[in-house]
Amino acid sequence: MKKPILTIASTLMCLIPLIPMAQVGISSTGASPDPSSMLDVKSSSKGVLIPRMTTSAKTAIISPAKGLLVYDSSLNNFWFHNGNSWNELISERFWLRNPATGSTYLANMNDWLGIGIPVPGYPIHIVSANILNDDPVLMLNQAGPGDASASFFLNPGRVFTIGYDNSYSAFKISDTAVLTGSGYNDRHTMMSISNINPGIVHVNHQSRARAWLAGVNIPPVGQGQLIPSGMWIQLFFDNLSFSSQNEMNVFPGQNQGAFFVKEEGYYQVNARTQFAADPPVNSNSYVSIAIFVNGQPRAMGNRLSMYDEDDPNQENNAPVVADILHLIPGDVVTIRVFQTYSGSSGICVGGAEITYFSIHKLS
Repeated sequence: MKKPILTIASTLMCLIPLIPMAQVGISSTGASPDPSSMLDVKSSSKGVLIPRMTTSAKTAIISPAKGLLVYDSSLNNFWFHNGNSWNELISERFWLRNPATGSTYLANMNDWLGIGIPVPGYPIHIVSANILNDDPVLMLNQAGPGDASASFFLNPGRVFTIGYDNSYSAFKISDTAVLTGSGYNDRHTMMSISNINPGIVHVNHQSRARAWLAGVNIPPVGQGQLIPSGMWIQLFFDNLSFSSQNEMNVFPGQNQGAFFVKEEGYYQVNARTQFAADPPVNSNSYVSIAIFVNGQPRAMGNRLSMYDEDDPNQENNAPVVADILHLIPGDVVTIRVFQTYSGSSGICVGGAEITYFSIHKLS
């Protein structure tokens, strides 16, 4: 009787694999599998081990199925096959999100980010071999009304910002965390290139100023400025061509025609005048021009003899001066004239192209 019983039991065991099974549940409690799963493994103390193999063993798998999953023990991470190639399962631990600020950041603050390069050499390293023509590698696109800018911080408290200032239609560099001011008159703006006035570049708060002498408000009215003989006399420029940072004073009073330095740097200074004296002019007469800083001569111009032996009635009378000076805030720059005409005085003739003073900050 035992033999028929064993035969029946064996036959039943062979038939079990042929019975259709919709789901499989594995647990220590006998719990039913989740309706959405084909295989449901439940445990509060153990996990599931995915096949573990080296990188070479993984790549040696013949015709891997789409979705095949293995653990690469050489690289210590999970990989899956998408039907064409093996791909690493990226863990969310590399990136974190702060919902309160809407920001995403690297979980490991010491990680370096590589774009187009597997081993970045810098905290952010971008490499692209697919850039066509003049396309940029990096694009900062401000879709709203704000600036398209980037800031660079260096402790303690050192910062530079570079970008496009949308409010003033200019590309700027500033020494603040944001782009500030209209650009040229703002002391924090180190460089400004305007879209409105293309070709004009303001660098390091460059001063640009030009004044000229009309003499309308200086006796004798409408002629120029009287210059007594034998002393250095400051020219009182009374008309302004331009003064980018309001450093040139052309208003009556103390230091009229003076340039007041606001920022340290190297300045190109130029000046010219045309001197007139009643003939005849003696052979010892000359006229000269100079740049004074804080009341002291800093650069001497040419010394011109006013006497022409072929025609004593003709004067050689247009001295000029030009130099590059190192100036600091608080310096006061003036132009002075000296003449030795035998008469008591001569006249520096007025005119925008005749008697002028220009200054330009180079660096």
